Amino acid sequence: MKRAGRGALAVLWIAAVLAGCGGPRYRLPEGCTTGDAVPSELRRDVESAARTLLERARAGRWKAIWNDAASLVRQRSTSRKFLDPLVRMRRNEGILPDAATRELAVVRFGKAFPRTSRVGCTNADGDSLVLFLPDHPLQASLVQEASQGKERFYLATLWFLEKGRWRLDAFFAKPATAYGKDWKEYEAMAQEERLKQHSRNAALLYNLAIDLSVPASWIKPPAVERLQKQQRRLMVEHLPAGRLDLWAAPPDTFRVFRMQYSLRPEGLGVIVTYDSAGPIDDTAFQEAYGDRLYRYFVREFPEYADVFTNVTLEASDRADRKRTWFHVYPLGERP
Repeated sequence: MKRAGRGALAVLWIAAVLAGCGGPRYRLPEGCTTGDAVPSELRRDVESAARTLLERARAGRWKAIWNDAASLVRQRSTSRKFLDPLVRMRRNEGILPDAATRELAVVRFGKAFPRTSRVGCTNADGDSLVLFLPDHPLQASLVQEASQGKERFYLATLWFLEKGRWRLDAFFAKPATAYGKDWKEYEAMAQEERLKQHSRNAALLYNLAIDLSVPASWIKPPAVERLQKQQRRLMVEHLPAGRLDLWAAPPDTFRVFRMQYSLRPEGLGVIVTYDSAGPIDDTAFQEAYGDRLYRYFVREFPEYADVFTNVTLEASDRADRKRTWFHVYPLGERP
């Protein structure tokens, strides 16, 4: 039996190193790869890393998670800041069950696919997925779902391949449903409200649908573009988002500058944020003023009660927006 010479050993060593870096090992082209095009071995390795992450989070093994974080994370962050989303998830949601994979997108940068922070991917259905990524040659964005009672949660992770191991760069946990409904159901509700010419209801429901469709801060799914396009077709009045809207109800003029939906234990609600007309610490004044605004709101916008169960009136101190007074009022029965 002949022994391999130094040249042959060098070739074998180079091949092993390349395989450990995720090159020929995964046979992955440059660019973005999704769905069934992702090599089965790569999918198995990333899902295994995600499973280990959840097991460690359940056991509170935070040091082990930090030690396996991507090198870029360890350079730019602290263990406390990086681990905070995982700690909060464990505290708020308890011990989550194993998560099922919804989507895996793998991005490989190189000469044929130069580094860019915004990467467009095309999934199996031909839809365009957009990823906002940091600088690393080989990354995997994994979106999984877990259930807790009647609700579902996104568990999204971003992984870097470093020295043959998938290391965590980012973790994101957020609701995939609200009151048991996903973004498609809220889109359908928004369309129904639009047909009724309840544009304000429709606009807020589209906001909720958009938020539920997005699994993580670095992912813009195809649904977002479509939902935003539908929302832009609405002709909406008295639904401010950062601009001042004056609601005249002599002797009062309510200076409303923001309206948004809320998710409260008693059901889907609306938040109306307005300039305080008096001292923010004067509870008696705020309650009386809030009661007048509530009566105006119910009288002028009765359609909100068709969808929303409550309205939160929030007075904001003009000099210090962090100082607020609020009260929650009922808006009829849940649809």
